[in-house]
This record gives sequence, C-alpha cells and structure tokens, in this order.
Amino acid sequence: HSCCAHVHGFLPRFYAKPQAGEAEIDLQDVVGALAPALEQGMALLTGKPGPFTMSVEVVRKKDFYGYHPFEEDFVKVTALNPSHIPQLASILQAGHCLNLRFQPFEVHLSYKLQFMAELDLRGMALMHVSFAHVRGQAPASDPWQPRLWPEVC
Repeated sequence: HSCCAHVHGFLPRFYAKPQAGEAEIDLQDVVGALAPALEQGMALLTGKPGPFTMSVEVVRKKDFYGYHPFEEDFVKVTALNPSHIPQLASILQAGHCLNLRFQPFEVHLSYKLQFMAELDLRGMALMHVSFAHVRGQAPASDPWQPRLWPEVC
C-alpha cells in the first residue's frame, strides 16, 4: 500500500562556523545573541515579522571538507520554513549578525533530502513507524492516488 504521510517534528536546519579570518570566539558566549540577531535580520530582509527560527544552538561536529581529526563547535540553526534557509545562511555569511562572518554548511541540501538522510530512508524503501493515525479514505477516482492518509507522529 502507498500513503501520503504527514510527519511531525522534523524541521529544516543548517550548520555554520566562524570563517577562518574571524578572531577566535567561544560560540557558547555568542549563541544567545545570535538568535535575536538572525530574527532581526530576517525581518529586515523579508519585511515580515518573525519568528523565522526554531532554535540556534552549539553542536560538536566534524568538518566535512578536508581532513579534520577532531570535532569542532558549529552553530546549528533550525528554521521554521525550508524556504528561509538560504536567506538565513546569507545573513550569517555576510556578517550581518554581531559583525561576525560565518561559513554555512549543508545549505544546498533540500529539505526532502535532509529528511530522508536523517531518518535513513532510501527511495522506495519501507518506512517503519511506531504510531500512525489514519484520517480517512481518499477518493477512489484516481487509481494512482494513495488510498490512506496516515499522520505519523
């Protein structure tokens, strides 16, 4: 059976770290001021009030590009809307937040690809869920239309 699944709790995200030319900073000290600065920058850029981000936090990751034997601190920016990711990244990259330039990572990945990679889904592979709620039957007029409309939590 095929279905259209509404998955809750997965939000788009990207990572950033200070660019090489920036002075050494402790991201733990900066992250508290970074979230409001991003919100203000997005409000100016879009002309709409926020919120635009769900969270801005410091995480330990290995840099993907080049050889890096140890994990480093990255800023993880979780957005509320996938379409805001490029704009948020450009604000950080241009140095509009706290006069610090950040190098964004994983901005080019689509939201669907992030979702599939993080949940270990492959193409037409099965998706195992612990809880599903069936809303109702879909109209039977189109044979290619999914029959069930579950909601995965």
